[in-house]
Amino acid sequence: IPINIIEYCEIVGAEYNICPELLEAICYRESRFTADAKNGKCIGIMQVNIAVHTDRIEKYGWTTADMTDPYKNITIAADYLAELYEQYGDENPIVLAAYNGNTKAINKYKEYGIMCEYAEDILTRSANYERIHKK
Repeated sequence: IPINIIEYCEIVGAEYNICPELLEAICYRESRFTADAKNGKCIGIMQVNIAVHTDRIEKYGWTTADMTDPYKNITIAADYLAELYEQYGDENPIVLAAYNGNTKAINKYKEYGIMCEYAEDILTRSANYERIHKK
């Protein structure tokens, strides 16, 4: 994990009360820590969907072009995650499925307790990062 990403995730995680290792795990899964990654309307290290989150980006006084800045991208993603935690509570599998845009996975978890592969990967990687960081 690049040291600046660890630092950004610590800062933003503290601000939004989100585990920094969870943020790091999402950064890895979404872009392999690539700040200028692009996939359609999704940009940056955490693949922020600029079509969906334009208002959120502008709320910070930033533009969609700023989403290649890792700190700003992580901040916008954490702001969205905080909103999802408020909506779904501490249900990591549901929050992560929602972040990934997988509504079928939300329902599958609610009905059967089956976690989607995305959430499972993020949570496993996050736990590994916590061990690496000796937490």
